[in-house]
Amino acid sequence: MLLLVGLGNPGQEYAGNRHNIGAMAVDEIVHRHGFSAPKTRSRPQGVFSEGIIDGIKVTTLKPLTYMNNSGKAVGDAMRYWRLDSQDIFRLT
Repeated sequence: MLLLVGLGNPGQEYAGNRHNIGAMAVDEIVHRHGFSAPKTRSRPQGVFSEGIIDGIKVTTLKPLTYMNNSGKAVGDAMRYWRLDSQDIFRLT
């Protein structure tokens, strides 16, 4: 499994902001590849969607934290799914 992480800041006041380009990229990947509807989870903390790209299971994560605290959400996701660092792709 690969984890695609789209970084950004939560809240409507940041929607469309250049600092949210990672989160916007994840939204586009989810849309273009027909991933599952995004689901919010408290553990690990974020908005997740799942799908298949070129035969590889891919999960997307948009942390519900501000960018400077996103490492906690990514670390929680890595431990939850027992992922290694090479399984993580960050979109910023």
